[in-house]
Amino acid sequence: MQPDQPPRIGQCTKLRGMAKYARDGWSDVYHYEASSMVRIDYQFHRNHQTSEERAPCPAVRILRISLSSH
Repeated sequence: MQPDQPPRIGQCTKLRGMAKYARDGWSDVYHYEASSMVRIDYQFHRNHQTSEERAPCPAVRILRISLSSH
């Protein structure tokens, strides 16, 4: 799965009301339903750089993992 592409398995939707977290290069918050029991909220950054000594690279930030149904 690529974080900025639709998943082959499950569904992924952009969460409403979370635009305030999309800053400093981070994407909007996405809600990925991997199965009927597993849900993951995440953001991605195409060129995240942890320090000046390190090269930028793609990164995914996991915000929440839910292992129960709605």
